[in-house]
Amino acid sequence: MIKIIMTAVAILGLPNILKSEVFSELEYRTLENKTLALEIGEMLFTQPSEGCWTCHGSKASPAVAPAKTMSGSILNDPKTWTSYKIVSQYISEDPTMIDQRRIALSLIRLGADDWNSKMTPLMRQLTKSDTIFFDDRMIGIHSKYLKKNSKSIIRMLKKSKVKFKSQELMDIMATSVLHYIENKFEIKSIAN
Repeated sequence: MIKIIMTAVAILGLPNILKSEVFSELEYRTLENKTLALEIGEMLFTQPSEGCWTCHGSKASPAVAPAKTMSGSILNDPKTWTSYKIVSQYISEDPTMIDQRRIALSLIRLGADDWNSKMTPLMRQLTKSDTIFFDDRMIGIHSKYLKKNSKSIIRMLKKSKVKFKSQELMDIMATSVLHYIENKFEIKSIAN
């Protein structure tokens, strides 16, 4: 039986309301079976229309990426990611509270529209910056094929005998995409 493990976040030193909001937005479920996570992540990343590669390009995908990517982020260089810029502005006595990986994962999970509306006010308090963080074209796992992708992934999880709650499906999708990016783009580590 494959277990789902929780990626937990320790949030210290913030007012209780802010702690609970940041914590709930940065807590995600991930698959213990990394092979299955890679398969799910690859499926979502390389999707022919609205897959991650259509904006970010892909050296890891057999699909041909656009000549000029729409994103300024170079996926095998985390220092070009907006999440890196946020972390570099982060002001805290506890530098482990918010890290680049958690921000990138939450962006994949929420998409830019939801991230900007839910997380930007919280991050502004943590970074003391007025920056609007993400371009609304960054949809994360929320492509027009979300319903179809969800059904496919549910079948994959059931076939692999993975027990999960329906509200964990989006988390599994997002963590699998980030796992795929980290592996296929040979990212040694995302800044923590």
